Amino acid sequence: MQRIIAITNQKRGGVGKTTTAINIGAALKMLGKKILLIDMDPQGGVGIGLGVDPYSLNKSIYDIRTLHSKEITSEIKESLKGKFRVFNSIIRHTVRFKESPIIGRSILYYAPNNPSAIAYKNLAKEIEEVK
Repeated sequence: MQRIIAITNQKRGGVGKTTTAINIGAALKMLGKKILLIDMDPQGGVGIGLGVDPYSLNKSIYDIRTLHSKEITSEIKESLKGKFRVFNSIIRHTVRFKESPIIGRSILYYAPNNPSAIAYKNLAKEIEEVK
């Protein structure tokens, strides 16, 4: 019998959803069950918690979801054209981006070549160009 178990909480983060998913998955596996854990979080905590190097992945479920958001972003830009200044830079939430506040450093110093850091630098240039 197939079963879908979703682990949610109304609070954004830090309540143990990922830890719970990993441990329930491990416990069910120990009972001989076949397990598929799907991590929808851009931080990739389930994969990291199971020993997957996030930098070894070509694409994640987050990247696939991002393709749809690009279409939405394009439509928003078009609808706001001429009414508001819309910058081109898009800040992606990468693993390093999420780590930087924990380390207590800006992403610009913690991981200066990270896509998020580069996007912030580009956004600063765009802001600087506004007359």
